Amino acid sequence: MKTLRITREELKPRPGIGEDWYEWEGCYKKANIVLPGCNVILAPHRHINTRGGDLDTGGGFLHTRGGNLNTGRGNLKTGGGALDTSGGNLSTSGGNLDTDGGNLDTDGGNLDTGGGNLSTGGGTLHTDGGNLNTRGGNLNTGGGSVSTFGGYVFTGGGTLDTDGGNLNTRGGNLNTRGGSVYTFRGNLSTGGGNLTTGGGYVLTYGGDLDTGGGYLDTDGGSVDTYGGDLDTGGGYLHTHGGNLNTRGGNLDTGGGDLSTGAGYIDTGGGSITLDTGESPTLSKEAKNEDATDHS
Repeated sequence: MKTLRITREELKPRPGIGEDWYEWEGCYKKANIVLPGCNVILAPHRHINTRGGDLDTGGGFLHTRGGNLNTGRGNLKTGGGALDTSGGNLSTSGGNLDTDGGNLDTDGGNLDTGGGNLSTGGGTLHTDGGNLNTRGGNLNTGGGSVSTFGGYVFTGGGTLDTDGGNLNTRGGNLNTRGGSVYTFRGNLSTGGGNLTTGGGYVLTYGGDLDTGGGYLDTDGGSVDTYGGDLDTGGGYLHTHGGNLNTRGGNLDTGGGDLSTGAGYIDTGGGSITLDTGESPTLSKEAKNEDATDHS
């Protein structure tokens, strides 16, 4: 596949936007596209489709102004530059997406890697209402926060790892279908959205887990907050055999049902509140029969 290197001379300067901004007409070509590394904004009503080719922004900011970006199995990397679609959809159809520290914002547009891995390397990932779907690909932000503002998150078996960054869907559902969720001290909040892992683990390593009324169902996967609080706000919590550990963190279902099947519950001294005024406490040695008493 041929490589098309865009030079600054081929772009139209846009000094009114800010320093070092250039306008691009976009493309619909089966080719690897390399941008010059400056800040690039798409011309109005234009789109980018590399039809299987890779797209490299060279470290510059790419703003599609609502235009769609599709690599068709090609990889997309920004080299630390930010990527903002402003409502346009972003799809790699199996290609990997790596911003290497740059922020990624679709501003309402859907983001779908089609099985490709998504890595921001510390950059934030915001969809602002758009859906986030990796379809089996792994999602790793390296400490960057993830917020969908109501859009759902579906990894389809892929692992979701924020490595310390907060994860907040603000009402959107989070479904990993067997993939595990790791936040490593980052907080995990769904704001009323449901959290289902299909057997995958949920590990926050000190971060709080709050579903805000949405249910938490791991279908056999264990939940461990490692000291963080767990609050479902009235939503039920079912692990179907998976273990539930807070290791000192408090557990509060707000009246929602709590059931672990054959899995044990261990709060390590943290309180358990199933409804208003009821705050039994399990010891570190809590076993299955204790879990049954409070389910």
